[in-house]
Amino acid sequence: MPPWMEVIEAREETQMNQVTEALTIAMADWVSMAVQQLDQERMDLFNRCVATEGADIRVVVCLREGAVLLEATNMVAGTRFELFREDVEPLRPADYVGHRGEGGRQSDIALRIKEVDMRYINSIPRKLPEGRVLVHNRVRPARPLGTGGFRAWTQIKDDTIEPCRCNFAGHPNAKLHKHYKVKLDV
Repeated sequence: MPPWMEVIEAREETQMNQVTEALTIAMADWVSMAVQQLDQERMDLFNRCVATEGADIRVVVCLREGAVLLEATNMVAGTRFELFREDVEPLRPADYVGHRGEGGRQSDIALRIKEVDMRYINSIPRKLPEGRVLVHNRVRPARPLGTGGFRAWTQIKDDTIEPCRCNFAGHPNAKLHKHYKVKLDV
């Protein structure tokens, strides 16, 4: 293999490791929020699963169906229980297969995220970094962030967002910032 290809492979591996690490952190945050919403019966099942040999807790992302699931599984007993489900926007195969389109180009979504330097948040910061604005999707605002598909992030201001006057579901620090929502025609 030519040395320049080794450099490219090493760079892609490093990027994959960084994305995997970020995904792991985000998933841990999501599980924490999901567990807080479990009823007593499902919480008991969650706790039994954590304490049982051969059992596991899994986060399952159903891309086409548009759902993220928290499941309790026991491979020994051959059982699987859905503890929590959050419906999200389904993805088309072109949005996620290989994360790149024809000719190795990144998908339009990936390019857009990079272009506006989109950074998801778990809580509304007291102060925004200079040049960034607070944005949320068009799902009904809910607490905590992430509930019912309500997502927020910071990004560089552009023409795909418009001012919003909701109260951000009463989230702490929401009144500190003018904020935006994604335009319908984007």
